[in-house]
Amino acid sequence: MAKTKKIIRTAVIDVGTLKSKFEVREFDSLFNSEVLCREKELTVLGRDFDKNDGMIIRRAIDTTVEALNKFKNRIDDLHVDKYRAVTTEAIRKAKNSNEVLKEIKDRTGIDLDVLDHDEEARIYFMSVSKDFPGMTIAVSDIGGGSVQVVIGKDDTVYET
Repeated sequence: MAKTKKIIRTAVIDVGTLKSKFEVREFDSLFNSEVLCREKELTVLGRDFDKNDGMIIRRAIDTTVEALNKFKNRIDDLHVDKYRAVTTEAIRKAKNSNEVLKEIKDRTGIDLDVLDHDEEARIYFMSVSKDFPGMTIAVSDIGGGSVQVVIGKDDTVYET
């Protein structure tokens, strides 16, 4: 009798300063993966930050909630086993970040993990470095609200 490969579907949601991005992958027991869905929405969570005393505005919250509910529906439709939702610079800087995170959770059921600069840089580096085995590389992640530069080799970060 042939062994059945266990299939796991995972998703990631990345709520950035300008865009919210979403990806679903299906992994087999050998960690081969296939992208099932990749979407992005212009949500502009950091919109008019400088004009609003460092506060995230209502329109940006509503647009982000709309996108997250769309992503959540896709998670349900695709029978995703596990997902992680993260956010970065706009929430790190916002004076009303706690209220915004609570409202997003209440309206979507999604609990956003706030990544600090180092974790954001490390995650990006790890995903890029896999394509350059054995090589020391520098990568930069230029987002809507922050920039990370990382130097390292394989899964070792030398400097951020």
